[in-house]
Amino acid sequence: MATSTLDNPHSDTTRRHTFLTSSIGAKLVVAITGLLLLLYLFIHLAGNLLILLGPTTFNAYSDLLIKNPLIVPVEIGLAIIFLLHISRALANWRTNAQARPTSYYQASRRMFGYGWAGGSSRKSASSTWMVGSGLFTLFFVIVHVRQFRFGAEYAIVVAGRQMNDLYRIEMEVFSNPLVVLAYVFAIIVVATHLWHGISSALQSLGVDHPRLTVIILRGGRIISYVIAIGFIFVPIWALVTGGRS
Repeated sequence: MATSTLDNPHSDTTRRHTFLTSSIGAKLVVAITGLLLLLYLFIHLAGNLLILLGPTTFNAYSDLLIKNPLIVPVEIGLAIIFLLHISRALANWRTNAQARPTSYYQASRRMFGYGWAGGSSRKSASSTWMVGSGLFTLFFVIVHVRQFRFGAEYAIVVAGRQMNDLYRIEMEVFSNPLVVLAYVFAIIVVATHLWHGISSALQSLGVDHPRLTVIILRGGRIISYVIAIGFIFVPIWALVTGGRS
């Protein structure tokens, strides 16, 4: 009787499947996909900050990006990376929850210390709420993409090229103080996710040593600050100036 490769415990396919579904495999997938998404955040932030150079530059950049033939494959790739990150993170969280039914959270610990669990533990407020902040980030990304990628369109012609006036769209969206407030809150949540996620990813990839712990933790915090400040600056600038530099 024929058996599938997954039924054979010695097959390469079975070993790969077992590894990817194991706790270690899940952590590696979460770490790698998380760092790839972090790289995308930096690229996205750099593009966002071009709005400070005015509508011509920003719209030309966004038009070049949207009309690039690679944009759809890249978006699909990002979606796959994002879904892998979420699914493996949830699987790992579920495994840990089953293995540790009693939480080791200690209410007496300060919120953003080097560890709530004591000793050299890295458990902090951001690590405690990683699943919650991650799911909130998913919701925010869906809303954000719907709003700016598939939202309103204002056709304009610049140097003989027809393009969407994304500059105007951003100015309109961020002219509402409540929208800006919600956006700022969302970015802060994303930053708390990065706060713990960066150091955790490096640890999962083996970049870990007692002498490096403080550096890695502080580095993760600094990066989360940079990401947060950069993304928060644009909507506040748009609200305050209306796009007038």
